[in-house]
Amino acid sequence: MARRNRTSNSGNGSLLAILGFVVLIVASVFWTISALDRLTGITISGSGLGAVQLLLGIAIVVVIAMAAYPFARTRSKVWRTIYWVIVIIALAGAIFGGVATMI
Repeated sequence: MARRNRTSNSGNGSLLAILGFVVLIVASVFWTISALDRLTGITISGSGLGAVQLLLGIAIVVVIAMAAYPFARTRSKVWRTIYWVIVIIALAGAIFGGVATMI
């Protein structure tokens, strides 16, 4: 039997892969339900859709921030500061955008 050559994921590589996969599944289910709501005109999701959108937005920002961190870490202090400012702005947008859909 042939052996597989695997590169080991160092640090949060495997955690990032798992989180990315879970976020992809949740996003696909959420967007499918949202599309069905709009196409049929029948609300099948209830009020929980806004909460799912809030959590999904936060999860997407966290996964993207985790993927971008190794790149930002190797840059100068200015770029690391810009990275953190962008992450905070993105999280605020996800939170306030999600809260606005729940109201």
